[in-house]
Amino acid sequence: MNNLIQATILMLWQEAPEYAEVKEEAEEYVLPLDLLFRSIERAAL
Repeated sequence: MNNLIQATILMLWQEAPEYAEVKEEAEEYVLPLDLLFRSIERAAL
């Protein structure tokens, strides 16, 4: 389990800037990073 968490953090460290880009022209746009964190929150409940 610890390796899975480390791998996830490493992937986010490397890929997050791409997924965190702001699309100001589309207010209804949901960032993939937001979707990831929402799914993690639901799984933790």
